[in-house]
Amino acid sequence: MDRISLELSIYQRIIAASHAFKRGRLYSIADIAKHIGATPLGVRVRALTDQWPFAKVSTEKSNQRRHQLIDGDFLADVQSSAKGVTNAN
Repeated sequence: MDRISLELSIYQRIIAASHAFKRGRLYSIADIAKHIGATPLGVRVRALTDQWPFAKVSTEKSNQRRHQLIDGDFLADVQSSAKGVTNAN
């Protein structure tokens, strides 16, 4: 969490979202975008730039990372860490 800037637009949208991201769930880029009112491209670019934790997806050929599913633990951490930041202001 210390390598990201919570002041960036995508993070502010995650923080302000009425949807509470749940630990243990996987979220698609499209679902995250829908929940926070952003474009899928904007979410994808931020996820790749900040190296969000993408889920490993098993396929018949290999076990590889797919840049489509984000670990809900990360999103829940963004929301919970921001509550402490926003309450301090």
